[in-house]
Amino acid sequence: MFVVWILIIIGVVALDQVSKILVVEYLDRNDPFVIIEGVFRLKYSENRGAAFGSFEESRWVFMIASVVGIIALSIYLFKFRPKSKLACASLSMIIGGGIGNMIDRCFREGEIYAGEKVVIDFFDFYAFPEIWNAIFNVADSFVCIGAGFLILWCIVSMVQELKAEKLAKAAKNAAELLISYPADANSELLSDIDYLAERLYEMDASVVRASAPCDRKNEILIGDESRQEIKELKALLLDGEFALRSYPHGEYCTVALAYTSERARMCGLQCLLSRFSDGKVTLENGETLRGRGTVESLFEYMNEDVAFDKRVIDNFIIYETGATMRDPNVIYRDGYYYMYGTGWVCYKATSLDGPWEKLDIIKHSDLEAYGIKTGKPSNPWAPEVHEYKGKYYMFTTYACGAHDCDYKVKEHMKGFWQVQHGHRANIVLRADSPEGPFVPISKNSNGEAGHPTPDDLYTIDATLYVDREGQPWMVYSKEWMTVDAEKGSFFAAKLSDDLSSFVSESKLVFHATLKPEDNSWEGDGCMDGEFFYRASDGTLYMLWSPKVNGGYSVAVARSESGELDGPWSAESELLFSKEMGDGADGGHGSLFTDEFGQLWLAIHSPNGGAPARPTFVPLVEKDNKLVWGLKKRK
Repeated sequence: MFVVWILIIIGVVALDQVSKILVVEYLDRNDPFVIIEGVFRLKYSENRGAAFGSFEESRWVFMIASVVGIIALSIYLFKFRPKSKLACASLSMIIGGGIGNMIDRCFREGEIYAGEKVVIDFFDFYAFPEIWNAIFNVADSFVCIGAGFLILWCIVSMVQELKAEKLAKAAKNAAELLISYPADANSELLSDIDYLAERLYEMDASVVRASAPCDRKNEILIGDESRQEIKELKALLLDGEFALRSYPHGEYCTVALAYTSERARMCGLQCLLSRFSDGKVTLENGETLRGRGTVESLFEYMNEDVAFDKRVIDNFIIYETGATMRDPNVIYRDGYYYMYGTGWVCYKATSLDGPWEKLDIIKHSDLEAYGIKTGKPSNPWAPEVHEYKGKYYMFTTYACGAHDCDYKVKEHMKGFWQVQHGHRANIVLRADSPEGPFVPISKNSNGEAGHPTPDDLYTIDATLYVDREGQPWMVYSKEWMTVDAEKGSFFAAKLSDDLSSFVSESKLVFHATLKPEDNSWEGDGCMDGEFFYRASDGTLYMLWSPKVNGGYSVAVARSESGELDGPWSAESELLFSKEMGDGADGGHGSLFTDEFGQLWLAIHSPNGGAPARPTFVPLVEKDNKLVWGLKKRK
């Protein structure tokens, strides 16, 4: 319809200007052309003011006001685009009429008012001169018609809005719901009750919550095993399942939700919300819905893109990967999820819910031929797998033990760390498939098999970044345990086309002293686990893991230039912290997109104490930020 409104504007301007040209050329100045005797005639007239001859003494004020008005109406029409076709047509007429007269005011010289700019008028209704004595033109006509239609649209819209409010109020009054729950409900269930009530309020339902029976008509019954309805449903369920059923009683009903796990309960609530419409749950009498408490079920019942606070997202964090692993990195290829982690281990699954099958992706003979010891102190860390030009490349850290950097190591880091891990460096391995085998390909500065990162530095957590020109880079962390690491810093170097070696000197990207301007948090230790993500709007984000308030975390920075050169600014809100993990910190974040286009953050949590578990958190791009949430499936 965008083109239609432009055509209306052009048509009005053309009709106005052509009519004025004909009037100037053919209409006798002293002898009006009568169309209806005593009522209507065409009479040549020159107007120095506004429509119908007004504001003749304030020409410039009116011209400025007209220009501002035309611009304002055009912005409203083409940027905000009212849904009503009548409104758009009206605005197009007004804009076209305004432009038509503005052309005259800027370019048309008067005959009567010689040396002045005038508007040609010629429509003259003269039947009642004591009531109406104004002469106007085609542009004035369309301005008036457009304004009339616009007023009509406003009146119709107001009537519709009042009617909608009346209907909504009636529905709200008719849809009073009781949410019943067990008297011994824990804090998690009460939080879910609050969440359900809030969503129902948003749908104009009047909600009452109670842990004891009360005299209400329609009821949503959640998990109260003292009630017969819940007992019946729960007897049908397997572990990890939920069920919804409607129990009619006269013209009203009870909708019962039974479940066997925390996630099943939340999926059941989302299923319930997906069936809520016009003040009631749209379940047929006696109808039963049954599902599993999985990520798949959660997506199935979501109605829109949803961003979550921590209370809600608790139910969607996935810990059950069947593996203890640090530094998880996930990719999805050809129907399978591949999860890589420290120790150069890999797990494979067809669903994020598992089950996860362990794969052997490294041949010890390939490592030994390259000069890598297969046992300690090699201890390989944090593999990241990236697809590049049809091959799969693993960027990883290992302890090469080949260089003496003791003098650069912080005093309190000597001893255990030196004995256990030795000198750390970064290398690249290559495979034809995400299942391997991955073979080392990196070369040192002499072109020999070895690590491309500097010999005199401890470096960890390499990642691949490909800039907008297609140039590949290795970005790595200058190890935080060294004296001159500035609490950890990130460096980048250009890679050869086969990703085997550096083809430039390393340059600083930024270091851990970077923090938000509002100082909402400040890193107090290591800085590693860098990962880059290009958002749908072109924004370049970088994730990294500082220690904040004594816990491993995930922070986010954005590049103002959209490239490594930055400048970079840190987001004030962490993407993950121990407060968000209910006391379990976590970090070394990487991002991946699943088969449905959902973005996920992969971290290990907790970082210390209990064994680290792969933990996935769903993310969405919202208000130019990465936030926790689920994206509606297409």
